[in-house]
This record gives sequence, C-alpha cells and structure tokens, in this order.
Amino acid sequence: MQSNMLMLSWVAGALPASRYQALLCSAGSGGYTALRQSLGSPLYPQHTILLTNVDIRDVPSHTSDPSSPPLAVDVGEPYSLVTRVEDWEDPVHIRTLLNTPLYYYPSDRTFGHIHIRYLHASPPEFGIAMPATIVPPRTHVSLFGNLKDVPRGCLKGCVELININLLGMCNIQTVGEDFLLRCAKLEEIDLQPLSNITEAPDGFIEDCYALRVLDFTPLTKVVSIRWSTWHHCDWLKSINFNGLENVTELADEFLLECSSLITVNFSPLSKVNKLGDHFMSKCSALSTVNFEGLESVTMLPRCFLLQCSGLKTISLAPFINVNTVNSFFMFGCTSLEAIDLSPLCNVTEIGTGFLRDCTSLATIDFSPMTKVVKVGAQLLRGCTGLTSINLSGLENATELSSWFLDNCRGLKAVSLEPFLKVNEVQEVYLAGCFSLESINLQPLANITFVPDEFMVDCKSLVTVDFSPLTRVVKVGDHFMRGCTGLTTINLQGLENVINLVGSFLVNCSGLKIINLTPLSRVRKIGILFLSGCTSLESIDLQPLSNITEIPDQFMENCISLTTVDFSSLSRVVELGHGMIQGCTGLTTINLRGLENVSELPNDFLSGCVGLAAVDLTPLRNAIQEDPPQ
Repeated sequence: MQSNMLMLSWVAGALPASRYQALLCSAGSGGYTALRQSLGSPLYPQHTILLTNVDIRDVPSHTSDPSSPPLAVDVGEPYSLVTRVEDWEDPVHIRTLLNTPLYYYPSDRTFGHIHIRYLHASPPEFGIAMPATIVPPRTHVSLFGNLKDVPRGCLKGCVELININLLGMCNIQTVGEDFLLRCAKLEEIDLQPLSNITEAPDGFIEDCYALRVLDFTPLTKVVSIRWSTWHHCDWLKSINFNGLENVTELADEFLLECSSLITVNFSPLSKVNKLGDHFMSKCSALSTVNFEGLESVTMLPRCFLLQCSGLKTISLAPFINVNTVNSFFMFGCTSLEAIDLSPLCNVTEIGTGFLRDCTSLATIDFSPMTKVVKVGAQLLRGCTGLTSINLSGLENATELSSWFLDNCRGLKAVSLEPFLKVNEVQEVYLAGCFSLESINLQPLANITFVPDEFMVDCKSLVTVDFSPLTRVVKVGDHFMRGCTGLTTINLQGLENVINLVGSFLVNCSGLKIINLTPLSRVRKIGILFLSGCTSLESIDLQPLSNITEIPDQFMENCISLTTVDFSSLSRVVELGHGMIQGCTGLTTINLRGLENVSELPNDFLSGCVGLAAVDLTPLRNAIQEDPPQ
C-alpha cells in the first residue's frame, strides 16, 4: 500500500458499493477491477467520472514513487458522488490525464456538481459510468492516512458537512488553498492534526457560515496567514489567537464579514507588523477589540474595520508607530460615539473616507495629528451627528480633497484657521452642512478656484463673505446652490473671475438683493443663474455688460422680482430658453439692449402673468413675420 494515500470515509448516509455501477481505477496487471472500462479515446465534457464510498487504501499502488500525490476530491452538491467534466477548452486524452497531475478549475463553479480537483494515476486506464442511485447527504467526514500535503480545495464546497475529524492524519505538513471553502454547515473543527503546518493558505477556512469557535492554539508553527482566511464565518463568536505568536503578517480580508464576532483580542500576535486590506471589515456585531500586540504595525490598511456598525468606542493606543492611514478607515462605524486620535500623532497621510458615515460621532479633535501633510477625499463625510470639530493639527495640509465634511448636518460652526497653507479646495466642499450658521473664508485666501458644489445646501447659512478670496479666477458649478437661508452675500474678492459656470446661487430662496458689481469681468454665464431665488426683489445687470449670451433659465422663478432692465446688455446676441419664465411678480421689463438678438427662445416671458404690457421693439430682428401664403 502506498504510504501517502488518503481515505475519504463518509460516515453518515453512505450506501453499499453494490448500489452503484462502481467503476474504479484499474491497477492493470495487478488485477484490481470493478466493472472497469478501458478508454483510449479522448475525454469529452459529457463523460462522467464516478467515485464511490470506497476505502482507497485498498487500491494497489500505482507507482513506486513515494512522493506521488494522492487522489483528492472536492465535493460540492450533497446528493451525488458523481462529477461531470465541464468547461474544457479542448478534449483531453485520457492517457495524458492519467500520467500527469491534473488541476481542474472550472470557470463557473456551482454547488450542483462535485469536481475532481487533483488526479494522479497510472497505468492509463480509468473507469467511467453513470450512477445507479443517489447518495443521501453526508454530514460527517473522517480523514485517515499518512498524507503530508493536502491538495488544493480538498473539501471545498461540502455544503452539508457538519463535522470533520482530522485526527487520523498526523503527518500533514502543508494545506492547499480553499481547504474548507464553502463548508457552509460546518460547526466545529479540531486543528490539532495541523500542528506542523507553517502557513494558513488562501481561503483556508472561508465561507464556513455555521462555524462558531476557532482555536488556533495548536498552530504554533504558522508564520504566515494568507488572503481571505476565516472570511465570512457568519456565526463565529469566539476566536483564540494563542498559538499564532510567530505570525508576522495578516493578509487581505482577515476575518472579513464575521458578522457574529463580538470581541477579539490580538495580544498574542506580538510579531505582526503588517495588516492587509479589509481587516475585520463588516464585523457588524463587534463591540470590543483589543489591539495590544499590534504595536509593530506602521500602516493601517484600506477598509480597516469598515462597517463594524456595533463598535461604540475604540482604543488606538497600540498604533503609536503608524505613519499612514489608508482609505476608508472605520467607514460606516455607525455606532461609534468617540475616538481619541492622539495615538496617530506620527501619521503623515490620511486616506480617502476617513471615518466616513460614522453617524453617531459627536465630536472629534485632530490637534494631535500635527505631522499630517495630506488629507484624502471624503474626510468625515456623512457624519451627520457631528456637532464639534477641531481641525488644528492639520496646519501642514496644502490641499483639501473632495467631499470635505460633506453632509455633516449637525455642524453649526467650523474654524478653517488651520488651513492657511491650503492652495486648493476640491469639489463638494462643506456641502450639505444643513446646520452651518456662519463661516470665515479668510484662511482660504491662497486658493485660485472655488470648486463645484461649494457649500451646496448649507440651509442655515445666513451670510457669507468672499472678499478674502482675491486670487480666485474660476467658480465651479452649483456655487452655493440651495442655501435657502442665505440673506447676504459679498462677492467682492471674485473680481478676477471670467466665467460663471451653471447654477450660480440657484435656489437661494432667502436672497432679497445681490450686488453683482465684483463680476464686471465676467464674459460668460452658465445656465440657471439665480434661478429659484424666490425672494429676490431687484437686481442691477450693469456689471454683466460683457456677456454675449443670456443662458437658459437665467432668472427663472424669481417670483418676487418686480422689474428687470436689460438695457446694459448691448453685447448680447443670444437668449436662452425660459430665461425669465415663471417670474410671476414681474410688472416692468425693459428689453432695450437686446437689439442684436436674432432669434426668440422657447418660453420667452412664459408665466410672467404680472406683465400688463411689453415693448418688443428692441427685438424686431428676432421677430419673424409669417411667410406669404
């Protein structure tokens, strides 16, 4: 008998071999046969390979090579021991298969099939047949033998398996990838027989939804934990890292989506110096975590504790040596009420989405983070419960990335004093800060561009002064759109702006008056300029004398506007559609200055129900007579 053969013994639900058309590997001259069929033809996808519940220790040895790999099967669908060969790019000759190792990775795996993952046999004879009956679900498995190297995916997809006994395999040195992947009903496993392995491979124990306890005490020789280990063990409630004292790195997706895990203690992992992406992401029940032992870590990875929605507090004290916090740090920790950032005093870069959507966080203090030079996008975005923020400590930042404090609805005030070195502000700056009542823009005096959606929907903002922003040459789309509480705005400081892009002050329904004098250099205006400013009572268009086109919906629905005078806009040659439609309070309009317009737009004066008379003489070039009949 070959020393490294593996026996699969199906404890529950096994039927006698006589119930099958049992066709097994042939030993050739050794005489071991069971309804065998010799094949010299190619193996096509329609052929079916049948494996029965036979102790393959009884199969005579095929080779004298003791290192020859054993037969290992990957059992997926629980009601049959039959696998269908699928998705071959080309037919493969059976003789080639039996003389060389076969690695078969189907492109579309399902639980409805059982796949052979590793096959090595000789001589070149093999039996194939269709099953005579169906095997009931198998719930327990015992592995025996002197196998040293467990092949990849050995028990992958055993969806009915509840218990596995490895105690009969005492010489295992390595375990292949996906060892217990998708053993969805597996409730427990004793890792003692794996005490000689040095690496926990990719997918070692992954998608084992029913597993409740993991004890790594026997794995004292493990130095490496690979990608997606212990990923998606939904019911896992207890984990013991004792035994993993020699591990130096925790790879990507470590404990990802272990949604029942409540407490974790990393203190045994004192040699770990690197954490992979999605570290403990989506552990939604997690309430307590002890990071002691991780003092050697210098970088917090992407999606660190992402969507750990049960965490209310956390101590970052062990991370004193961290210099970089990557994207989406604690994004979606919706129960987090407080966090002390002082252990991150050596951090120089804050990644995208830092503490984003931490909706229960009320206050935060960045003052300890004096070494930060770069702040990523979406800083504290969606922290709707935030009422107090101290940005001092970020004095060395030169750029404020997009979605800065976006949708922080509870903030009433924010001091930008630390940002004296900032020379660029990106889009969606302070947008959706519904409670923001005032802001001093003086610290942003070095910026040259007011970005898209700058302070959009700051509904409680009453007054804003742009006079410090004298270097600005461009204003982006949706400038202060929807600031419905705004009553006073000072546009001085914007004298160098040439173009105003669309939706400038649109729906600022509290504005009664606006002085456009600082915009005298403007040559072009985008659509929806002052549209929806329902309280606007009067406006002087003289500063816009350099524009050549009045855009669509120029002052649409300015229902409180009673008079408008276009006489200063003599350079205009084109009128936009619906440019003052819906101005129901308009009683007087002067169209002089529009003599160069050659065509009337759609919805010109539409809905201006208060106009009793209109002199269209200045538009004579635009009014076409009906063609002769």
